[in-house]
Amino acid sequence: MNDQTSDDEAPPATPTSAKRVKKPAQVAAAVNDLSSEIERAVERQPSDRVRCVRVFGDAYRCNWWSRSDASATASAQPEWLSSMADRIRKSCFLIAVMRDGHLVIEGVRPDRVAIPDDG
Repeated sequence: MNDQTSDDEAPPATPTSAKRVKKPAQVAAAVNDLSSEIERAVERQPSDRVRCVRVFGDAYRCNWWSRSDASATASAQPEWLSSMADRIRKSCFLIAVMRDGHLVIEGVRPDRVAIPDDG
């Protein structure tokens, strides 16, 4: 048995950097994500910050973040400390689609909830 490699045998290649290749469904999902449009379109109170996340398909979860009363009256605080006083004032699931170039948003009723089958 010879422990040395001959010139004809190349050592196995080791990848220097791995690239993740996005599947077409992932690319389409990123293109069709309406989260930012929903955040701009929903009603809010002046102190609200709305955050919306796509859950699956056309379903989104939206949270209306607001300052608690204690943080509103507090004197100058560091940003990281004041963000700890935020609370979710409102939360809901929405169905959102683009129809004829317009954003259409519907609230999700419990009788309409259906989890997609991945199989």
